[in-house]
Amino acid sequence: STLAATSIKEKMLENFNEKKFKIENFEKLSVIQIKNLGLSLNKAKSIKAVISWLEMQSMKNFFNLTQAEREKSLLKIFGIGPWSVDMFEMFCIRNKNIFSYGDAALRQAMIQLKMVDKDATQKQFENYAEKWAPYKTHACLHLWEMIERMRADLPVMATAVCPCSPLWEGLDWRVFCLPLCGQDTSCVHPCGYALYSTHHIDLFVVTDFAKNVNDI
Repeated sequence: STLAATSIKEKMLENFNEKKFKIENFEKLSVIQIKNLGLSLNKAKSIKAVISWLEMQSMKNFFNLTQAEREKSLLKIFGIGPWSVDMFEMFCIRNKNIFSYGDAALRQAMIQLKMVDKDATQKQFENYAEKWAPYKTHACLHLWEMIERMRADLPVMATAVCPCSPLWEGLDWRVFCLPLCGQDTSCVHPCGYALYSTHHIDLFVVTDFAKNVNDI
């Protein structure tokens, strides 16, 4: 889970007396020494493999490659699979249009929201995610937030039907909320229809049919 990963990260940073990871933190450590920081053996091997890969790369040129070329290069590294490549695209490349079928939390969220059946195939998940293009990453961030807030027993969504526009008529608004300040502030559709009034909302995504965040 995100909480477990955060805990491991904080302990490792405390061990290095750093605020963020640096390659130098790991370069002189053996695989076993890295494992003893709280990681599995394979994750420790992957860190060493990534460092070796980085030593042979020009990162400036790497960022200029196509997504397919980056994927091909990264998948050659020990322990790096499709999920890791997706996370790299999201959080390093800042690719706004990535959906990661390999992420169990995303699949869980989509099933709970009845976007797909619990026995849906990879193709069905990916076909549904096409509705979010070209902002699939944004939708994933909100789905992750939803799952984390559900685990913490916090409110995560409200459902309403916009009464005024043919574009929205009869459609279900599924609104994912990122509370910022705790104020009792309403989020209002341009027609004046209040969607949610418990938390101040920074950003939301209409998962079922919005093609562009500017549509909202």
